[in-house]
Amino acid sequence: YDKLRAALAEYNIEDNIAPTWLPDGYKHKDIMVTASPKMRSIHAVYENNNVELIIRIRQTIGVPAHQVEKTEDLLEIYTANGVDYYIFSNTDTIQVAWSIGEFECQIIGELTIDEMKAMIDSI
Repeated sequence: YDKLRAALAEYNIEDNIAPTWLPDGYKHKDIMVTASPKMRSIHAVYENNNVELIIRIRQTIGVPAHQVEKTEDLLEIYTANGVDYYIFSNTDTIQVAWSIGEFECQIIGELTIDEMKAMIDSI
């Protein structure tokens, strides 16, 4: 899990936008960072028995993040530490989306809603 923290630190991004807890069994697989003068994107992939868990953090520099759109796949809006987290269903996966300042963030994986909430609570 250090690599996500290292990528956030490298770009002077406070790490209070990313979860610090992962469900049991998930191990770091890959991290991809894309950076330009106006945008930074961090895509961290974790794996447990060939099942991936993805954490995406995108910063649009100087532009506030877009609001998350509500869709018919919305299961719940979960609020933690003053931030609304939108929990969606998408086929076999659960996705959480939220925005803070210039950051748009997502967690995508084959997890339970309770596991997603535990990840949210670790932010």
